[in-house]
Amino acid sequence: MCSSLKALICISAVALAIYTGIMFGQPYYKAYLFESDVRDMIRFELQGADKLKEQILDKAKKQKVPLKSKDLLVEGESEGFRARASWFEEVNILNKYRRKLKFSFDTDLP
Repeated sequence: MCSSLKALICISAVALAIYTGIMFGQPYYKAYLFESDVRDMIRFELQGADKLKEQILDKAKKQKVPLKSKDLLVEGESEGFRARASWFEEVNILNKYRRKLKFSFDTDLP
């Protein structure tokens, strides 16, 4: 009986570790993909900073990135465009542990 209890505790601990890793990994992965998409949008934008900002906010909404207009700055520069953004996402582990994660990027073309 002790060995089966130990095995159950070990399996539960491993499952909790995997679940926690997934819960923390998803926001980071989503932020990475979003920044990559924004970089691509900047490379090919020809219509201006206002249109680019609108497209970035639309992409954020589609990818469920909680980015607000006030947290996004898009500027036109001589070499192209530059976008700066920051936002927070909350990770909730089984309603026992909550953590706010801050994401930001400053993207400009070299």
